Amino acid sequence: MLIVAVLAAPSRDRTALATFAIVGDSEINLIVCQHRDTPRRCVTPETTHPGGSLAKAMGGRYSVAVRARNGKRLDEMLPDVQALVRESPDVVAVNLGTNDALQGNVAWNGSFSQLLRLVLPIDCVILTTISTSTNHLDPTNAHVALTINEAVARASRQPNVRVVDWNAAVAQHGPDFAADGYHPTSLAAQLWLAQAYRKAADSCA
Repeated sequence: MLIVAVLAAPSRDRTALATFAIVGDSEINLIVCQHRDTPRRCVTPETTHPGGSLAKAMGGRYSVAVRARNGKRLDEMLPDVQALVRESPDVVAVNLGTNDALQGNVAWNGSFSQLLRLVLPIDCVILTTISTSTNHLDPTNAHVALTINEAVARASRQPNVRVVDWNAAVAQHGPDFAADGYHPTSLAAQLWLAQAYRKAADSCA
């Protein structure tokens, strides 16, 4: 999972809302939908529901653009990342990698490197860790999740990178946050994740 944020240029019209663009998988669909707890029902990849946790967390500070598709790996979502970055939003968030772990995709690193090439030129980048809970991963797939998080940690050494630690949140709260080990399946978890994105974006201002 990953997240990226872009700050306004000095010449930006300060009266306009900042734009928060996010790309992800079913974890993002859950915070985009309105109080949904079944990712398969959240199939609005380019919109956000005004009653959803993400829109509420933005609190009128940001307009929101979404590209979220259930069950997709990093490589499958690169075109969506490109499309969002091309629009030069103020904030771009990327939450991907969980499905690479679930599918045991040991070739994820090439796609992750491509992703970084796309987003690191942006003023502020926010990366999100993915859950390493053994509730949903066998040892091989857990290794994929762990190495993705290690790559996130390495990238966070860049001065323009922030990290939202979803893995730590799941480990701390367990089934109260993620009944299946990785989806934010409670409203509290959805609000936590959405608010973490808002705080990370605000920290770049």
